[in-house]
Amino acid sequence: KETKMDKKEILSLAREVMYIESEQFGTHVDTFEYTRHLSRSRHVTYVCWDYGHERRTCDGATIVYVSRTGSKPVRYLRFLIACIREARRPYSLGFFQYFPGCSLVKLTGRVPHWIFDIRSGRLSDSAFKTRIYNLMVRTEALLFRNISVISASLAELMGFDRKRVHILPLGADPLSAQQKTFGKGFRLLYVGTLHLRKIDLTLRGLARFIENDAEHRIERYTVIGSGHHGEKDDLNRLIEELDLVNVVDIDVQKIIIDSNRVDIVEHTNNIDFYDPSN
Repeated sequence: KETKMDKKEILSLAREVMYIESEQFGTHVDTFEYTRHLSRSRHVTYVCWDYGHERRTCDGATIVYVSRTGSKPVRYLRFLIACIREARRPYSLGFFQYFPGCSLVKLTGRVPHWIFDIRSGRLSDSAFKTRIYNLMVRTEALLFRNISVISASLAELMGFDRKRVHILPLGADPLSAQQKTFGKGFRLLYVGTLHLRKIDLTLRGLARFIENDAEHRIERYTVIGSGHHGEKDDLNRLIEELDLVNVVDIDVQKIIIDSNRVDIVEHTNNIDFYDPSN
């Protein structure tokens, strides 16, 4: 029977850990870092989709890739069966990045302790679909005693009782300790998905600001991210339309992982980003 335990108690007991993630290993920075750190003292098995990206490895971890060939129902069943099969092995801790139907894995598996984790709400233009999705998440969460959410605001937005969830925010490794100096100009930075984030509105707003800014305070706007629906091409066309080619730079780097960390550090070292806390 699953019991509610302090996270330190769970990790102290867990020697065999299973992660289930609907993104390919290495493309989601949270679980990549969890795996990298936990695998130093525990064996980690990571079940994920194979999106055809470069396959990354991690010492002390076994990565189980699930093919995405076939129709959506076929792919979903294949992924669900792979998760159920793996959950019937003798793991001491299971960790979900939420996906619809994940509670079936818990009900049919043999893992004694689970962490039900939510990193993001649904990105949709439809308020109805968002409400349905949030309802599905809350319903499946009823079967779990240990729930983590990336922020208190997301927990509230999705309708969770704050007392039921543990807030597990984003972490970060220090990339640069270089001292920055800030002049009069602003260099803006966005890092994240391009999908349904309305980056186009920031470009239009930026164009209007530049048009009315006699001091020319905007030096650069750098967008680091990617999308799955041609967002980068759409944004590049808008940049040309708004005559922002010399101001806006879109970099398709999606996440910061070992293979490209140096490149990102060099990139950020060259940018004097405005820090509102100073």
